[in-house]
Amino acid sequence: LWTPRQPGALASEPPAGVSWSKSPVNLIARIDAQTYRNGVWKNRGGGLLSPTTSGARMKVPFTPPPEYRIDMEVERVGQGGGYGFALGFVVGGRMTEITIDKEIEQIGTCTGVDGLDGVPLDLSPNVHRGQLLHPSRAARLSLTVGRSSINLTCDGSSVVDWSGDPKRLIGFVRWHIPDPKSLFLASSSSILFRKMTLTPLTAAGP
Repeated sequence: LWTPRQPGALASEPPAGVSWSKSPVNLIARIDAQTYRNGVWKNRGGGLLSPTTSGARMKVPFTPPPEYRIDMEVERVGQGGGYGFALGFVVGGRMTEITIDKEIEQIGTCTGVDGLDGVPLDLSPNVHRGQLLHPSRAARLSLTVGRSSINLTCDGSSVVDWSGDPKRLIGFVRWHIPDPKSLFLASSSSILFRKMTLTPLTAAGP
């Protein structure tokens, strides 16, 4: 069931004057036993392995600055099903998500911003066609988030390049992530997140 978050539901930005280091943050290392999750997520060689249960998700406990980059090395374990994973993040104070490798009938495997203009990925004309994640081969994903822009590359090739009013990004409430300022992962396939770092691109808060 796709349920949009109310348009007025904004994530709070850090207070004015807050400074961020420009050093990359190891997001996987910030996850501990107290981190909100659904499903059994496992440590695998310093990485994170998602479960295959429906509705599995995990909060990534970090509040990003207004501009940042997330770098990931991600690998599909086994042949998997018709869904890769969703990466939840904050842009312009709004929680939104990109769904990667979703199998859509009559279109095939697609990636894109889920909920742009309130439209789920299945019905959106703004999708990238083609599989990004493969068994036994790590894909290098890089998501760059500006105050009103989203850019996703895979192994150096552009996948998503969007800019506009962040109010067009209508996030989901289906994942029930308790903190709208945080990042999150969601998957119902066996996906190995070998690396996940965030590099602030903003020197100080707004």
